[in-house]
Amino acid sequence: MASITKTNKKEIKESFLNDFNSNLKQSSKLEINENAPIVEQKILIIILAFVQRAKPVLSPDLNSWYLIPKTLMFDLLDWGKSKNYGVINDHLSKIKSYPLKIKGEQNSQIETIEYNLLRGIATPKDTGGSYGVLLEDIVVQELKNPESYLSQNLFIMLSLRDNKYTKVFYNFLFTKNIESGKNNFEFTLSYVELKLSLGMTENAYPNWHDFKRGVLDKIIDEINTKSNYFVEYKLIRKNKKIDKIDFFVEEQEWKDSIVKRIEKLINHFEEEQMAGHL
Repeated sequence: MASITKTNKKEIKESFLNDFNSNLKQSSKLEINENAPIVEQKILIIILAFVQRAKPVLSPDLNSWYLIPKTLMFDLLDWGKSKNYGVINDHLSKIKSYPLKIKGEQNSQIETIEYNLLRGIATPKDTGGSYGVLLEDIVVQELKNPESYLSQNLFIMLSLRDNKYTKVFYNFLFTKNIESGKNNFEFTLSYVELKLSLGMTENAYPNWHDFKRGVLDKIIDEINTKSNYFVEYKLIRKNKKIDKIDFFVEEQEWKDSIVKRIEKLINHFEEEQMAGHL
């Protein structure tokens, strides 16, 4: 058997990536760090939303950078002028180290490829007034592909910002939706399985009522009011204890004021850019 050199290792990886990318289906998705502070998750989603819409700027080393004006970033974060622009620089430095996972179906098997989230960042001081980000090519492709999970759900993910577990459960619902192949679907989880699906340990929240009040009801309320799913659940008891939870999910038309606002701000930025005012 021929030895694998550094060169053909690269070729093998590129060949796999090409096959993987060409077979990505609608169930492909990007996973973000659900343990990160809400503000960093929101900055990340704003970056992805902007990259989805904008055109890159080619740097001298031929890398494609996306420049997000600092005023636009602050508007989307609902931050007043009193905030220090350097705060976002600090958050971007942390976001850069986030692990990024893209899942896709390859030969009927779910495969995962992992990267660093951002390949590079630049500050307004470096760019003359914008936050610069450099992303992996596959992420940009996913963002600009209208059939991808990331493209379809960006603004929903941005709106789900009240509870860190809501995004996790939304992703779980999306996966169940794909598996069922139906607009309306249902599934059953044990109490332990539900906690594990949210990234908790099985020993977390030993008291059901604490979990229901502090986690589950908040998740359901936010998903029902801010996403394209409407969720109801029914408790199944065994020996007076919660044994399982039946979930019933319907797809609903999603309308959220934050989407219109974000699109309006980005459209305004594009118009100003085309008019040469930026």
